[in-house]
Amino acid sequence: IELGYRVTRDLDAVGFPYCKGYVMATNPLWRKTATQWRAQLSGWLRRRSTVALRLSDIFFDFRACYGAPDLAADLRAYVTDALKSSPAFLEALYLDGEEYGVALGWFGRFITEKSNPDHLGEINLKHTGTLPLVQATRLLALRTGVSEISTTMRLEKLHRAGVIDSDVHDYLIAAFGHITRLLLRQQIADFKAGKPTSNYLHPDTLRARERDALVDSFRAIEGLRERLRSDFTGDVF
Repeated sequence: IELGYRVTRDLDAVGFPYCKGYVMATNPLWRKTATQWRAQLSGWLRRRSTVALRLSDIFFDFRACYGAPDLAADLRAYVTDALKSSPAFLEALYLDGEEYGVALGWFGRFITEKSNPDHLGEINLKHTGTLPLVQATRLLALRTGVSEISTTMRLEKLHRAGVIDSDVHDYLIAAFGHITRLLLRQQIADFKAGKPTSNYLHPDTLRARERDALVDSFRAIEGLRERLRSDFTGDVF
């Protein structure tokens, strides 16, 4: 308990602010024994409420960072087996995240921010870029029984398993890398300029080649999302 408070306090001090949703080690919900985590997952799988879906979605990407790694490895195996055997839960998880789309409209035009006055005309590269890709890849990995937790390794294992072909794999890896680089570059520039760092980027700051690559990245991600829509709902449109 004390460690949880110290770590979150120090992270806040160096620029990682406290989570507004209270997803932190200071919250007893996220501080459990291995047995308690198994019971918690079983409860989430039974309920399938909006809250259960979103909390479990966060939980699925846990990793060991200190202590006995076998505890995390055993829990990961339990989670992988449980999710692979829970198609109804995975379908509910897909439907809950269906709203997260890429920032690309008709004719390859970017969809920019229109409601946040501080970022009008900009693109939220996390919410409309990496988030749809990470969520879609995670869902496909859980359904397939892939236990990896990084997006790139999940894509690699999905490719090796024949779930996605070589072209899709290459496009998605390139998309993840390109969007992540753009996001990091913008955040470094904001930090050096003394501005608050965020997930926003103005498309006018991109070179022509970068814009084209971003369009291709969004299209690749949307292609993956369309596949999941077909797989989980049978809807082909």
